[in-house]
Amino acid sequence: MNYIKKKIAVGLHVPQLAEKAREKGIERLNMLEKKHPYFDQTLPPRRMTENQRKKVMKKISRIANSLDNAIPYSPIPIGIDTILGFIPIIGGVLGWLLSLYQIYLSTTLGIPLWLVMRMMYNITVDFMFTFIPVLGGFLHMFYKANLYNYEEMCNWYDNPSDEYSQRVKAERV
Repeated sequence: MNYIKKKIAVGLHVPQLAEKAREKGIERLNMLEKKHPYFDQTLPPRRMTENQRKKVMKKISRIANSLDNAIPYSPIPIGIDTILGFIPIIGGVLGWLLSLYQIYLSTTLGIPLWLVMRMMYNITVDFMFTFIPVLGGFLHMFYKANLYNYEEMCNWYDNPSDEYSQRVKAERV
């Protein structure tokens, strides 16, 4: 972490707050997933070739990076979602809609419902930061919902039914 980013993070305790919100939400989602076993079902994948699938994955990656980290080597993690986060309510809605598009593209790959729920939770928490006047903009900088969603989707895609799903199910217990 470079100097400026560290000063902001330490001063506002933003990364800890963001991680705490994510952990509590995942905990609640785990309880919901235990209660309703149909979350293990997957969405029907669209018929596509491996080349088309790679293009969709690349597009999802580009969207996630541009929303959460559009300026990659900046001292402060700034993306389109971060900039929109400083615009009260309207910016949050626009960022949320762009994030929904990323989730829509992910559903074309046939991801399970529990993963869709987790992705929706992440972007909803990100959207809720919009309602905190100044601090919300800074929270947007450190709560990288779109990159986190992309990483989770890649983890599932690399291990669609076996290893990753079993690990996540073990976390639910």
